[in-house]
Amino acid sequence: MNPGFLKPLQVLILEDCDEDLFFLLRKLEGCGYQPDYERVCTEAATREALGRRPWDIIVSDSSLPGFDGMEALAIAREMKLNIPFILLSGMIYPEKAATAMEAGAFDCVPKNNLDLLPAVIEDALQIARSLGRGPDRHPPPTGEPVIAQCPDFRCLAYVDSDGKWREYENSSELPEVTEWFEI
Repeated sequence: MNPGFLKPLQVLILEDCDEDLFFLLRKLEGCGYQPDYERVCTEAATREALGRRPWDIIVSDSSLPGFDGMEALAIAREMKLNIPFILLSGMIYPEKAATAMEAGAFDCVPKNNLDLLPAVIEDALQIARSLGRGPDRHPPPTGEPVIAQCPDFRCLAYVDSDGKWREYENSSELPEVTEWFEI
């Protein structure tokens, strides 16, 4: 692949295995990205990296010594960072993947099938780009049928006939909406 056509990608990588990092970087480069990355393995390093610069995406091993991907995801959400988060795992059980996605992960990818990663990253980046325009927009008119996109990338809300944002899960008002889509 011609390096002049590589797309820049600011990626925070949580990975403790040198070999897995090598394969991840090779996969990113092989599918057209030029990764500008930082590798971290601890909670403190993750917090520091997240606060130091903007990232396009976070790719995290599900299990690190003394730290794991779910804890890293919780940190990103606690810091109110709307960065797509992809969890990598040697073994992804459906229950674990569902739990991760309910917590705000964009997707879970098995390490033994990194061929899935480019499409997942592209989808995550496309959604993140489309949502980047959202905070400056004004809400639609009362009662207009729309679905709202929340900062954690889950589609959770609608505008009711009283003009209030309502969550599908518990019907409480949403504190903020990033984007809405006509239905």
